[in-house]
Amino acid sequence: MSKTVAQRQRIGPQIRHLRQLRSLTLDDLAGSAGLSASHLSRLERSQTLPSFTVLANIAQVLDVSIDEFVQLEHDLQELDEQLAWQADLLALDENAYQEIVGLSIDTRRQLNHAIELLSNGHVSDVSVQEKLADLFATEESHLRRDDRIRELINQSGQNAIGLSRSLVQLQEIPGPRVGILNNPGLLPTAPNVDSMLLYRTLFPTLPLDPSVARKWHQWHNLANDEFPYDWPIKIIVHPELLQRVEHRFQNEQKLDGREVASKIASYWKQMLLSNQDFKIAIAEEEYGESNRLVAGNAAALFECFEELDSNNQNQPVAIWTSGTLQVEPIVKRVMQTWDNLPERATDPSRVGDWLEKHIR
Repeated sequence: MSKTVAQRQRIGPQIRHLRQLRSLTLDDLAGSAGLSASHLSRLERSQTLPSFTVLANIAQVLDVSIDEFVQLEHDLQELDEQLAWQADLLALDENAYQEIVGLSIDTRRQLNHAIELLSNGHVSDVSVQEKLADLFATEESHLRRDDRIRELINQSGQNAIGLSRSLVQLQEIPGPRVGILNNPGLLPTAPNVDSMLLYRTLFPTLPLDPSVARKWHQWHNLANDEFPYDWPIKIIVHPELLQRVEHRFQNEQKLDGREVASKIASYWKQMLLSNQDFKIAIAEEEYGESNRLVAGNAAALFECFEELDSNNQNQPVAIWTSGTLQVEPIVKRVMQTWDNLPERATDPSRVGDWLEKHIR
């Protein structure tokens, strides 16, 4: 049996959309534009393309510029060329591609956008990493350093796709960890929290790298077992960190902010009781708004973003740094911060009470 080739959707659906917005029937528009209702119906279903004269008549009746239709057709041609290129890269056969171009215009646009985003979840530029290294080597003020970190993220950072990939890389690098956690995000969490749901809540319109999702799923499945942390971990936390987590997700339908904070607190408490190399300090001074975590002398990850609206989902949110020259000054400064903490900050009873307040 031969496979039917799908008809590419072009400007027909837009004509139908404009007709319906103006409460016109097929007969109304067809009669005013000088063509039959059956011809207009085929046109709206992308079974035929209108001549320039017919298109001009339709545009006049709908009170739109014909240039809008011409530009739409041009844009759709570029869109489908891009999809054809991507289908070739994905090793899809011609039949599969024909089915793709038979999808609605909006669906094709969304598919193309998602593939583009997944292909652009890049690692931070080396020059940005060098600026961060210099910042940690020279700047003494925590708050001024944090201002500059957030500025670099806004100017040259990764999007959430890049952040998720960097987070997986960081997790798998062996060596001690030291972190400073101030605000909700993907860094201040725990394996017993569903990372995919957390990501979907923070970035509802962005795709998620399937390889990252598989890793997160694997970690989540291990959450009830002894998680394989084979290296020392030290975390400095803002006193209001878990309250901020609760507040950030308090109005979400699929994610309960109090439950997320409770899961993080319970996991950290479990780690404190079972692993002498896991330590938490409650910050005695203000370190800023960004979250940061270093792994050995190999890598560092910085994260900072405000609550995002639906129109700004792809904004820069993180910077990934790797390589001894770039990471060593960061590790040195963060370790120095830990070593200079007052004894009260790491008092086990105080840390335990702080965690207990958030465990439901």
